[in-house]
Amino acid sequence: PQATQFEEALTTKYGSEIVGALLTSMALGNETGDSGTGSGNGKFFGIKPQSKRIVYVVDSSKSMNFPHDSEGKTRLGRVKLELARAIQSMDESQQFFVIFFSDIAIPMPASDLQPATNQAKQKFLAWVARVPGIGMTEPYQALLLALKLEPDTIYFLTDGEFDPVIVKSFNKVAAQKYRNHQITVNGICFGSLEGEQAMRELAENNSGTFTFIP
Repeated sequence: PQATQFEEALTTKYGSEIVGALLTSMALGNETGDSGTGSGNGKFFGIKPQSKRIVYVVDSSKSMNFPHDSEGKTRLGRVKLELARAIQSMDESQQFFVIFFSDIAIPMPASDLQPATNQAKQKFLAWVARVPGIGMTEPYQALLLALKLEPDTIYFLTDGEFDPVIVKSFNKVAAQKYRNHQITVNGICFGSLEGEQAMRELAENNSGTFTFIP
């Protein structure tokens, strides 16, 4: 099914409103008890990373414009809100990077992971709010880019099905790149279980967990 122009408008409108409201209504760095204490956070949909270098790889394809029965209004709006909460909860000892994907990878405008300072949170969450939902579900380029950033943890979220060959290719590249360093990949199916088999394989082969969010 294809999202309508009305649904696309909802994603852009509510995504910006939600993240903007979050930025203005919360004291940056003080959303949770974890922030600023040195313990860190970055928890995404209930999954807390045990690491300091975190990359979020998030589907922004056209199907993410579908309405969602939550404060986010659409799938993408809901995910953007969760991204904002995750990044808000980090302390300055942690680093983050966000990569959206559709037909291509859409990395945030930075050359490397960014320290979770108040200034960086404001700057890059404002960018998150503006990313639209367009195109198809092609995550491979985004996943490879995430690996190049040398994170400890990758969160990979999608609402669609993708070529399972991508998982095998990713696992091979990760094994070669991280021979002496363990990387965790947490797979999240959002709103649909179409990609469950591939996501489970990805998580199981990279010390991560699989989660389904209705």
